[in-house]
Amino acid sequence: MAGRYAGYHAEKGVAADSRTPTFAVIQLFIENWRWRGVPFYLRSGKALKRRRSEIVVQFRCPPHLMFPLPPGTTLQCNG
Repeated sequence: MAGRYAGYHAEKGVAADSRTPTFAVIQLFIENWRWRGVPFYLRSGKALKRRRSEIVVQFRCPPHLMFPLPPGTTLQCNG
């Protein structure tokens, strides 16, 4: 056993010729004007070095404002 966990094939009940992935990433998009071009990533794995749940939000300036901003203010974006 290398490190903290045994390899996937060493797990009880896993066939020696199994090709089941232990890590996966999927990129999703919402097709409307507000979210166009904004990727959503879902990542999952098993027996990784550490357990983590995380939400990361990076704001981009929208292509259209639904409501006017108050006079003298600007929209702050970080992306």
